[in-house]
Amino acid sequence: MMLLAGDIGAITTRLALVCPVAGPRKSVAEEEFPSAGYKDVAGPVVAGRAHLTNLPWDLEEGALCRDLGLDRITLLNDLETIADAVPHLQPGEMVEVNAGAPVPHSPIAVLAPGAGLGEAFLIWSGEHYVTCASEGGHADFAPTDEVQAGLWKFLSGRFRQPAQEPRQQRGGIPRRPRPPCGPARTHAREGHIMTVNAPKALNQLGQSLWLDNISRDLLDHGTLAGYIETNSVTGLTSNPTIFDQAISRGSAYDDEISRQLDAGRSGETLFFVLAVQDLVRAADLFAPVHARTDTVDGFVSLEVSPLLAYDTAATLAQAKALHAQAGKPNLFIKIPGTPEGLPAIEDAIFAGVPVNVTLLFSAAHYKAAADAYLKGLERRVAAGLPPDVRSVASLFVSRWDRAVADKVPAALRNTLGIAVGQTTYQAYRDVLESNRFQRLQNLGARPQRLLFASTGTKDKSASDTLYVAGLAAPNTINTMPEATLKAYADHGAVPEPMPRDGGSAGKILAAHAEAGIDPQALAAQLQTDGAEGFVKSWRDLLAAIDAKSKVVA
Repeated sequence: MMLLAGDIGAITTRLALVCPVAGPRKSVAEEEFPSAGYKDVAGPVVAGRAHLTNLPWDLEEGALCRDLGLDRITLLNDLETIADAVPHLQPGEMVEVNAGAPVPHSPIAVLAPGAGLGEAFLIWSGEHYVTCASEGGHADFAPTDEVQAGLWKFLSGRFRQPAQEPRQQRGGIPRRPRPPCGPARTHAREGHIMTVNAPKALNQLGQSLWLDNISRDLLDHGTLAGYIETNSVTGLTSNPTIFDQAISRGSAYDDEISRQLDAGRSGETLFFVLAVQDLVRAADLFAPVHARTDTVDGFVSLEVSPLLAYDTAATLAQAKALHAQAGKPNLFIKIPGTPEGLPAIEDAIFAGVPVNVTLLFSAAHYKAAADAYLKGLERRVAAGLPPDVRSVASLFVSRWDRAVADKVPAALRNTLGIAVGQTTYQAYRDVLESNRFQRLQNLGARPQRLLFASTGTKDKSASDTLYVAGLAAPNTINTMPEATLKAYADHGAVPEPMPRDGGSAGKILAAHAEAGIDPQALAAQLQTDGAEGFVKSWRDLLAAIDAKSKVVA
């Protein structure tokens, strides 16, 4: 079943198609249309009938059903609908305007500046809130101090009657003058008023925001430092593809490549010199974050050669060598969480090497990575070593939706990745609350934090911040491409926290199963494809270094 919801305003008509499986906050499709120039069309709804305020129109539910051939239509007063949603708002969906202590079960007022000033209120019945719709109509603006008196004088020169409505309605804010007390503090641009720093709000919710990118230009031009300062970025990840693009598409590395060639280095050895140089500089930029968070945050990541994926001993040796080469405590070494990589992860943790476990695609993959991490810590405790070795477990998200895009109904597209994220978050919380981890925590261990990776939107028709808003979970990390970071900083909304129990994930996974998707088999295939993709990216990277070496030699 699908629900078609409509909000017919004086200026804009908004329609949305909602699938109950995905929940009320995620529409399948949305569209806006001009309301044909009509004004003040809102009005009270009584017994299924609405008489529009300034038009000779009567709308009646039964007649609309017959005329449109629909089984059911429900007419709702616009402010009543908004007010009904107020008790269900999550903390991340609200912004405090004036500080104060809320009084439980007190009345709630709802004001909606639009083409007019809509009003509604809620009162407590003893068990729940009851919504009361109201048509606010015209309200005079009565100044109460010198600043408001100055505003009244300004408005009285522009409007026949200085009322609340022209100040509050759409377009009213750009018309406001600078008040007598000084310049306005609203940060605005044409058609877009920014009231919330979305990355900062996400950080305050408890999720770390990391950048999935690294290049010498980002470092040399101060771009990364700017992201740390203005967009609350607290860490960084890298991969072979990122370095391939950074090295092959510009000249920032040419001089250093020439020096390393003169020193007799080439191929993989030369790459690791370049990568460690960049990541050491990035680690220094994040060092204040690392210290401020008591070493919980502020990490950067470097990947071992994927050509060693099936050689546990060689993977461990390279992980230890790279960490020692960088000499930075806030550097993770990335090791894939494949069956062959799990023993290397356990051994690296036992050896005291911080590990970013990559290529995880399901809750089962995460549990296997968590088990390897805990085994490494338990071995340290048994050997009399401190168990404070850091790790993150990276769940790849968007590749799920890309894999099933042409295999599921439209209503299910771009829902599977977030559902997998929700079930993995549930498993993550289970691990943190387990007796096994809490025993280690009592001895000084820290959580292996869940990290959401591959969070750039692949579907151009979907929101460019889809995997940010849908994966906001406390005590986790979201590492995102630069374009996604910029989009979220520009127009991201403050998301609601991910539910502890996985929310609607079970229903969405069941719906995909009905559509013929086997999540377990697909997770295994995605991990295999990911490992092969990393090998290809690695070979492409080495080829790019070889080509660049020939140019600068």
